[in-house]
Amino acid sequence: MGMSPRAVLRNKEVATKEVECLVQLNPDLVAHIPEALDFLVTASSINKDIPQLSHLLHWKHVSPVKALSYFSRQYPQHQKTAEYAVRCLNSYPPDAVLFYIPQLVQAIRNDKESHLQEYVKTLARRSQLAAHQLIWNMDVNKFKDKEGRRRDPVLYDILDGIVSSIIEGFSDADRECYTQEFAFVEAITSISEKITKFPKGEERKTACNKFLQKIDVPKYCYLPCSPEAIVLDIDNTSGKPLQSAAKAPFLANFKVVRRGIKKVENVAIPNGQISRSCNEYVQAVIFKVSDSLP
Repeated sequence: MGMSPRAVLRNKEVATKEVECLVQLNPDLVAHIPEALDFLVTASSINKDIPQLSHLLHWKHVSPVKALSYFSRQYPQHQKTAEYAVRCLNSYPPDAVLFYIPQLVQAIRNDKESHLQEYVKTLARRSQLAAHQLIWNMDVNKFKDKEGRRRDPVLYDILDGIVSSIIEGFSDADRECYTQEFAFVEAITSISEKITKFPKGEERKTACNKFLQKIDVPKYCYLPCSPEAIVLDIDNTSGKPLQSAAKAPFLANFKVVRRGIKKVENVAIPNGQISRSCNEYVQAVIFKVSDSLP
């Protein structure tokens, strides 16, 4: 007969504790195994501030998600785990961290010693696209509500200061790219608010497309939800208001060309060239008033 679930669970707990003891006794033997860190760094070992935590100085890097977990409620805050986490994040190129920015911004809530805040500023200097994504995300997370009326008591001042620091650090070329991109996205997003004044149905749809026709697509721009693709054109007949009780979300189609994140960033430099290719495709995106990101 097999063991009962309770016996299996008990055996698993015993085995886990045994492995923890072995790893903490001989951390050098497994420092090259990222997964072994789970047995060295635990809530208990952090609270006890065991001397073996110093081995984090030379431990193999873990994934960005795992690194960010050391700033979550799962673990008590500790200087060594914070430094190790930031070192892991710095080991990845910006495009590898780009899609973890929502988690990164939220992790700042538990960044007691400002380790992540400094990393975020470094990341923004390394990548324009990362800087843009950070600004969009932070502008949303400064507030407790989507309307931007209730400031987050923990994050507002911190994120506001980081955004100001990022923008102040832009070069002239970076600032031009930032201004152009954010003006383009704001022009499209604001249509959602404008069409609320029109009755639902054909009138609202007609108004939506008229507003789309007024938007000029800059030489360099991309959709925030698809930083790997350059926008070539807007289908200004594709505007389709969606059903909503209070707001006026709408869908629009964009002709884009997939270039990859690194190449999209290169296009932003002066005289950058966009080559049309078989990577062209149509992307449908929904925009909504009070949302900073489509």
